[in-house]
Amino acid sequence: MNHARISSFCRNKNIKNEFGRTFRRWIHVGEKIHDFSVIDKRKIPELELEYIRLQHDATKADMIHLSRNDPNNVFSIGFHTPADNDKGIPHILEHTTLCGSKKYPVRDPFFKMLNRSLANFMNAFTASDFTFYPFATVNPTDYKNLRDVYLDATLFPKLRKLDFLQEGWRFEHSNVKDKSTPIIYNGVVFNEMKGQVSDSSYVFYMLFQQRLFQGTAYGCNSGGDPVAIPDLTYEELVNFHKTHYHPSNAKIFSYGSFPLKENLAALSETFSHFSPKTINKPEMYLADFESEKRVTEYGPADPVMPPDQQAKFSVSFLANDTADIYETFALKLLSRLCLDGFSSPMYQALIESGLGSEFSPNSGYDSTTKRGVFSVGIEGAANDALPLLEEKVYSVFEKLAKNGFKREKLDAILHQMEISLKHKSAHFGMGLAQSVPFYWFNGVDPADYLSWNKQIEWFKNENKDGRLFQKLIQKYVFENKSRFVFSMYPSADFSTNYQKKEAQKLQEHVSSLSADKIKEIEQVSADLLEKQSTLEDTSCLPTLSVSDISKTTEKTELDSVKMDNVPIQWYKLSPGLTYLRVLFPLKDFPEHLLPYLSVYCDACLSLGTFDENIAELEQHIRRYTGGINISPSLVTDPKDLYKAGLHLYVSGYCLDENVEKMTDLIKKVFYGTNLDNREKLAIMLKTSISGVTDGIAERGHAFARLSSASSLTDKARMSEQLNGLSQVKVLSELNKAKDLDQLVSYLKEIQHIMKETRDVKVAVNAASSQQEVVKKSLKNLLPSPSADPAVGKQQDTKKFEPSSTQVYHELPFQTNFASSSYVGVPYTHEDGAALQILSSLLTHKYLHGEIREKGGAYGAGLSYGGVDGILSFFTYRDADPSRSLGIFTEASEWAATHLFSESDLDEAKLSVFQGIDAPQSESQKGVLQFLDGVTDDMLQHRRERLLDVTAEDVSRVAKQYLVNGKISSSTILGPKMSIQPAGWEISTLSS
Repeated sequence: MNHARISSFCRNKNIKNEFGRTFRRWIHVGEKIHDFSVIDKRKIPELELEYIRLQHDATKADMIHLSRNDPNNVFSIGFHTPADNDKGIPHILEHTTLCGSKKYPVRDPFFKMLNRSLANFMNAFTASDFTFYPFATVNPTDYKNLRDVYLDATLFPKLRKLDFLQEGWRFEHSNVKDKSTPIIYNGVVFNEMKGQVSDSSYVFYMLFQQRLFQGTAYGCNSGGDPVAIPDLTYEELVNFHKTHYHPSNAKIFSYGSFPLKENLAALSETFSHFSPKTINKPEMYLADFESEKRVTEYGPADPVMPPDQQAKFSVSFLANDTADIYETFALKLLSRLCLDGFSSPMYQALIESGLGSEFSPNSGYDSTTKRGVFSVGIEGAANDALPLLEEKVYSVFEKLAKNGFKREKLDAILHQMEISLKHKSAHFGMGLAQSVPFYWFNGVDPADYLSWNKQIEWFKNENKDGRLFQKLIQKYVFENKSRFVFSMYPSADFSTNYQKKEAQKLQEHVSSLSADKIKEIEQVSADLLEKQSTLEDTSCLPTLSVSDISKTTEKTELDSVKMDNVPIQWYKLSPGLTYLRVLFPLKDFPEHLLPYLSVYCDACLSLGTFDENIAELEQHIRRYTGGINISPSLVTDPKDLYKAGLHLYVSGYCLDENVEKMTDLIKKVFYGTNLDNREKLAIMLKTSISGVTDGIAERGHAFARLSSASSLTDKARMSEQLNGLSQVKVLSELNKAKDLDQLVSYLKEIQHIMKETRDVKVAVNAASSQQEVVKKSLKNLLPSPSADPAVGKQQDTKKFEPSSTQVYHELPFQTNFASSSYVGVPYTHEDGAALQILSSLLTHKYLHGEIREKGGAYGAGLSYGGVDGILSFFTYRDADPSRSLGIFTEASEWAATHLFSESDLDEAKLSVFQGIDAPQSESQKGVLQFLDGVTDDMLQHRRERLLDVTAEDVSRVAKQYLVNGKISSSTILGPKMSIQPAGWEISTLSS
């Protein structure tokens, strides 16, 4: 058959085969499409995609397209942006490019597009050596709109000086309207990075990388050191953009089912304005050391950890050039074998032995830099633990170099890889978009990185004699002079000293300012405030319309299967994987046991049983499942906000043929955990508290919301006890306890309750052919129905009484987090939709401008939990939380009197439906109905109400639930204050 004739015939046409599937015109290597040349094309069957690599003929811009039958399409453009100092120029540029461009000259088009789109993901990221801008959407028009905005923002930004001052850093009076107040530093990135300095894990990793990679671009802080950020000038920012944001320095990623040709046409048009450019790239590869290096630093102290158990240490070995994707794959496997899980040799030698509470943040093999680094370290260690750490690390490697690993450990890891390929999430494409650049920018061919089967085939061939790992250990540990030993000790004065450094620098800057310069600063502050307060014409920005939102909810077809009076909700999948979920109701659960329920769940997967230790048990879990989870679950009745249900939620998934093994394993850990294993229990508690303060520093707004909502409903109260600062205090006290007898007694009470629990519910997502094996397995797992009518019977409980509170949580942070919460309505209430629209309007139309732009906080908003029924204002990394609390009140009053326009409402509806209509993986179908009792009919009614919300509805609910709300509570998380605020309760993690 004449291939040329077929190609000619297919050109610009679609041809359907006998099954009606549309074939795209064939693309071949060497073909030119819209000024791009196809330089590689191959199928990657394990990921069910076709890989196409292209190069722009004129500028040499590099692009890959991953064609896959997935409606959730992804686009990203990225640039190689290595820094040569700690001023944070790549990070601040990432923010500033999104503040207006040639085609879209409005202030902050990126944030304005958040509510003019149905994108399920929009963001931008700064890594150590590159910056990239990804989004994902299922709507073709939306895709084109966002692609155009992203391309114009990155390649033709306005880069106005006022935007640099807003996003980066600026001088201003602490009260910009009062010139008698002191001059301070402010700025979004400045405050963001001050928040990072409160995270000891971040400080450890950043100092480790800077000291290890000194002399290369990785040795600089691309995000910015708050002490160095005020040295960055506007001119430096503009010049960095000219140097780095160019198609010749760009990598473009696209994924999904939308046509490639249209993407190439848009890119070609954009790139036609550029000439080829030679980009000078700094040294990225770290050369070998002549001898071992040792570095010591100091970082933040943790208020919940014992003062003498907070040191962090690591021993690191320079490894391969990560462009060697095959050796990189082998080193990743070696890392998992050495460090991953209870049975790993390093865990047993370093954590189980009590030397440290957890692995250090840099532990494992890091392939995200040009030269890979293999590190083993600990945190939560005594100050004198380093010599013993080194001794144990080398001792473990010596044994491994001699004896290797047991085959079943490698099989378990390979099984996890196999099952992860079958387990496709709804955001699979975005996951690839976020992982590929780390390798792509370091010279790895993306196709090689994505071709897992080839890597596994190479590994099996290289490991025929079973000695590949021994050879790698010999090469990179014992024959390697390029070793780096890093230590970070806690300093109780770290935060104070950091504040002093900032204050000293500020004083030096301010003292050098002339009277004219101060007047200029004051004028710039006034100009910025005026700009931030001016309403703009945003008509130049593309937008979807409410008509693009489907008027009907996609039905989830669920079957009901009965098994001995146990209801089973069944969602049909194609054969391959079986997903199992079980809800155990905890009716009338004893109040004194509630703080220990999360501990019990962790214990089930940490202590082992009477027949198997946890290392053996975990090995079986990894060999036969994709994971087992046990956690508390709280449910609010969709029709009654004050009716809350507490459950224990058990879930797991596996290959279809392993269902019986999975349920056997669940039964062992759920009913047979050896709670008398105090040694393992102590290790578990020590690990659970390790780094918890860092978690609060990273997600402080979530903890603030939990705290402020906890006095409003019973579910919120229980949620805070199980997941909030109250739980952190419980863990802290348990770690200080002289013995664990009382805790063991509580855990046994919970275990007894679980064995007596009936009325369970089950949900299964699997092929219909799995029904019989699932039923058989469940009969072995679930308790038999009780003949005693008292078992599981709902008892009368004390009614929860809402109250208003004000709590200030003192934490060793550089910035603050604030929240104020109000009571809303149940999910089925008619006002729920209007409250949901209100939350979007206040976030985008008021709070963003007042708190982020003017106040310099990294983030702010109003969240509304549709099922939980709680309205929560919040700020993230906020320099002035007291001001923000006042703005929360002002925002409520503004919304109650402001008449929102039709376009305002349309934007809010688009914003809300981003979450509602976000793609959902097949494994998650039916979960909302199963866990929260929200039916398709309820979802459809809420959709109709959301689409019908009017401006009058929004103003009415703002007045009723916010302005006139009888009960509300506020919380601040922040550094210790010299003066206690009137009417506020002061709380610390040690009290």
